[in-house]
Amino acid sequence: MRERRNEDGDRGTALKRLTAIILLLALALTLAGCGRKKKDEPTIHTVRIGVLEPLSGSLSAGGRRELLGVRYAHSLTNSIVVNRETYSIELVTADCGSTEESARTAAEELAAQDICAVIGCNDSMLTRAAGPVFEAQGIAMLGAGCTDEAIPTLGSYCFCLCCNDAQEAKVLADVAWDRWGGKVAYVVSVDDEEGRAMADRFRRCYEERGGSVFYDTVRPGTTEFTPYFERAISAGASVVYLALNATYAARAVNQAAAISYELPLLGSHLIDDPRIPIAAGAGSGLRIYCGAYCRIAEDSSFVTELRAYLRSDEEASQLNAGAQEISTVTAMGYDAYNVLLEAIRSAASADKADLLARLPAVIWRGISGLIRFDDNGAARWERMWVRKADVENGVWVMDASFALE
Repeated sequence: MRERRNEDGDRGTALKRLTAIILLLALALTLAGCGRKKKDEPTIHTVRIGVLEPLSGSLSAGGRRELLGVRYAHSLTNSIVVNRETYSIELVTADCGSTEESARTAAEELAAQDICAVIGCNDSMLTRAAGPVFEAQGIAMLGAGCTDEAIPTLGSYCFCLCCNDAQEAKVLADVAWDRWGGKVAYVVSVDDEEGRAMADRFRRCYEERGGSVFYDTVRPGTTEFTPYFERAISAGASVVYLALNATYAARAVNQAAAISYELPLLGSHLIDDPRIPIAAGAGSGLRIYCGAYCRIAEDSSFVTELRAYLRSDEEASQLNAGAQEISTVTAMGYDAYNVLLEAIRSAASADKADLLARLPAVIWRGISGLIRFDDNGAARWERMWVRKADVENGVWVMDASFALE
């Protein structure tokens, strides 16, 4: 009987050992399965897109609103699948300040951060200063709001989404001539490179229509514009062209409202800024017009949803100076981001060299319209837009579009 019990005990011990071995094998297989990537599970990579904008200094208003468009687009689409692999998209933002030196320094720092492409700068002077840095690194630079017609000719690395300054000056001179019909236009500009260039472009175009231009420059930092409005009336002008950035223009418009000014005020895309119609004030009766990057419908889903985004994100709201009005440069920043995503999709790659080679052939229908590039990398537009200030409600509204030659 003792031997029988021993045999039963041995079999029980062996069974326990076998059960333990089976459990250990099952656990090992489970752990192996947890560590093994499924065959169809995508690998997640990170692609870094640079954003170079003037976020400080005198040129920061446009840069901040362009960044807002990029950030909003990224909030909607922050990953992309290419060849069954997921790319998480990271924005790498750099403040290029408002000087050529600060732009070069910021570009060098940004180029060293493994970016595949860069959006910016909003200002043409800063773009020219930063461009060679990206050219040397083989990085595509996509300008959403830089309007100098020479930018696309800088090299094969440079692309522009918007109409250029020469096209805009021609349209605005035609508007001034056709609508207000006087032989004299008055131009006031700040005495710096940008102001003089704006004024000269408008003057040439207006003179080509047969008119003459009475022209004043003011020192940088000028705060008093009333005497210049009075000089326009003395000169017999039928329109005043403000060759000013938004900061100066807001100051000038506020002073024009204070004296119940009657001549129409006209400016470039630089005054397409929410501060301008607000500065005019309800009841002023001022007539203010500006060039615009594109047409955005007030009742569009883009505007409605972007306003909701501004209400939900304090940092985004600060980029728009706390305003709910949407600037057209914000739409251009939004489109620039999506154009780069389309380049990644069509190139089936996020490599900077592949993107640089692919961008010239990208076609994308964005908020601003159908975007495609000419041989120099400039977007081919057939029309340009003008907005007018609704001073009673403190907002810009679309006025008209004009065919480009």
